[in-house]
Amino acid sequence: MPELGKITLDLDRLVGEERLSKEEAERLAHLKEAAPLAGHLINVLYIIGALAAAAGVVLLKPAAITGLIIAVICLIIGQYIMRKGWEHLRILSLALGIGAAAGLTGWFVLEFGESVSAIVVHAFATVTTLIIAILFRSRFLSAFVPIGIGAMIGSGAAYWHASYGIFVRESFVTIIVFTLLSVALYWLAKQLRARDEDWSGMATIAARMSLILTNLGFWVGSLWGDYVGEHLLGYSDRAVDQKWETFNAARNAFRETAFYIHEDIFALGWAAFAIAMIVLGNKTGRRFVATSGVVFLAINAFTQYFEYFQDEPWALIFGGIALVAVALGLVRWELRKRPNAGNPMSLTGEN
Repeated sequence: MPELGKITLDLDRLVGEERLSKEEAERLAHLKEAAPLAGHLINVLYIIGALAAAAGVVLLKPAAITGLIIAVICLIIGQYIMRKGWEHLRILSLALGIGAAAGLTGWFVLEFGESVSAIVVHAFATVTTLIIAILFRSRFLSAFVPIGIGAMIGSGAAYWHASYGIFVRESFVTIIVFTLLSVALYWLAKQLRARDEDWSGMATIAARMSLILTNLGFWVGSLWGDYVGEHLLGYSDRAVDQKWETFNAARNAFRETAFYIHEDIFALGWAAFAIAMIVLGNKTGRRFVATSGVVFLAINAFTQYFEYFQDEPWALIFGGIALVAVALGLVRWELRKRPNAGNPMSLTGEN
């Protein structure tokens, strides 16, 4: 059964176009969910207050055991609120669960970070996040589980002054792992849909994040290619602490015998994967998959275009014309899917 999801309807416009009766519009208007702004504001204040108090305690006693104690307290209070079924404090309960996951991970890093490998640290953080996500039925935390798995195989993000970066050290492995994981999680979400909405939603969110990580693997691979296994099987990250000559020699020695996948193969594979996402997403009614396919296909086209043609003026001209042509093609495609859509300009929001 296709996902139903959420839709947005302009009831006044539909009534004016006589595509919906006034009575039906009124019935739909009564079905809309109320927006409890005051309740959300109170929960936000709870969260800020709790985090500020916890931060103050950590600053007074900056030690690993402090993080552990705070994590345990957050876990106990959050679970108590959840077990009591206090819906007006549900956001606070989830925030305490997030604080517990962060506190436990921080404690482990400070206590054992220098004596164990980075993979062990990431594995602990991933398993901890998964357990707390299950305890609190948190879709938000479930999104971090695939990210933790990605960190175990060499993916992540970085920030420095006014700049952000994404890195994927094992593009091919990332693509294989998260393609399989996203398929498995979407299947699991479908099986759980009729049984438990929370579990199904968590599986769906994790599947979507896995799909995004798959595309990030294609993206990085399309720029630099990939020496398969270089990070997992090749020279150690600890070589970075040695002299550059030692590090470079270890890297070159591995690359001489490693299997290399050219960036062009990743670029073509990415395009095929994105098109498959669009087709399957539309066929199964999964809007996120189809929309992500369109977005990443555009990112791929943009990346490869300027990777090969740089910022030449003629490249910008032809690139702009091509984008307009693609937009017109999408409009025609949408009109074929919705023959009663009326004026083509309605698809762009114009009347």
